[in-house]
Amino acid sequence: SGMRSLPNSYKLAKYVKIGQLYLECDDAVAADAFINRASVLIPESTDEAIRLHYNVCYARILDSKRKFYEAGLKYYDLSQVEKKDYNGHNITDDDLLQALEFSISCAVLAPAGPKRSRLLATLYKDERAQTLPSYSILQALHLERILRKEDVEAYAKSLRPHQLAGM
Repeated sequence: SGMRSLPNSYKLAKYVKIGQLYLECDDAVAADAFINRASVLIPESTDEAIRLHYNVCYARILDSKRKFYEAGLKYYDLSQVEKKDYNGHNITDDDLLQALEFSISCAVLAPAGPKRSRLLATLYKDERAQTLPSYSILQALHLERILRKEDVEAYAKSLRPHQLAGM
């Protein structure tokens, strides 16, 4: 037969890379197809760098599919990653803060309910969140304060295009 069998680690790396490239082109639907293929192979992977890239792609896909609660949890998990070198990819404080910022954005946009409230409380208690521009809106939502129209409009300017659709 003309087909050759490739190792699962190779396939996983390629699926994740293709998913990343589609996300860079803002094609979340195509990226989702490849990340779903990778999801079957990810449990047996021991490569931490690939697992990290997969999780980043998966969080971005959840975000683009407007599953904001799930994306917020995923981004928060990513913001908790240990800073170290992942096969040549250094994780910096800025990367972790950006993941935390994305987590806050998704938590703010998530549907109201007890799960969202728990996520908002977790983010509010995170000391790093106090340094972020979105902390004031996080604080207001967590403490159940009424938001002024100017605050909402200012916050809307910080959102990415796919997040604005529902506002």
